[in-house]
Amino acid sequence: MGYAFTMDEPSDDMATPCGFSNYQMNFVRLVMLWVSVIDGDGYKAHNWPEFPICDQTLPAGEFDGVGGRVSAAGAAFIAERLRQALETHAVEDVLDFFDDHPGGPQVRSWVEEFAGFNEQAAQRDGYHLV
Repeated sequence: MGYAFTMDEPSDDMATPCGFSNYQMNFVRLVMLWVSVIDGDGYKAHNWPEFPICDQTLPAGEFDGVGGRVSAAGAAFIAERLRQALETHAVEDVLDFFDDHPGGPQVRSWVEEFAGFNEQAAQRDGYHLV
């Protein structure tokens, strides 16, 4: 099981240019909560002054499983906040709460990959969670 994202309409033969295992997505999701990309649906964003919850903050449930859809504007917001998380070392701030994690470089690479995918999706029509 895991998470897959595609910019194409879901079909049996679609390409999924971005995907993560459940383990990987758990860390990406934690970073997204830390920088208030997502909120609600049983999750609570941190709402830091430098990363406030805003009108663009997405429902966290969008990233709980198959069937979600992120618009181009949503993808642009995700990409922007994840880039800020990388620049300000917010990824490492999240990892400070864990005794056992895959390491900062590994989690940063997952966040970087997801930010890049969202930047591409922002130039198109967003993406689907499949």
